[in-house]
Amino acid sequence: MIALARQHGAKVLVDGAQAVMHHAVDVQALDCDFYVFSGHKLYGPTGIGILYVKEALLQEMPPWEGGRVDDLDRQPDAGNDMGESALAF
Repeated sequence: MIALARQHGAKVLVDGAQAVMHHAVDVQALDCDFYVFSGHKLYGPTGIGILYVKEALLQEMPPWEGGRVDDLDRQPDAGNDMGESALAF
C-alpha cells in the first residue's frame, strides 16, 4: 500500500497503535513518512505519544501547534460508554 501511495506522490502516515506492542517496527523498512502511537499502548503514562517523522520532512514541514493536555476530564459522563461498562462489571 505504501508503494502505491508513493506512485501518486502521497505522504504516508502509519498508525502503529496496535502493532507496536506485538511486533518489532522498522520505520525505514516500512518507508513511511510518519509513524505514530500513544504511550499507553506500551504501558506508559496517559497523555504521551510518539511521532516519528523522516528527517527530510522535518526540514520542509516545521512543527505546527503543539503543547500538552493540562487537565483530563475523568467524569463518568465523559462519553466513554465502554469504559463505564467495564468499570461497572
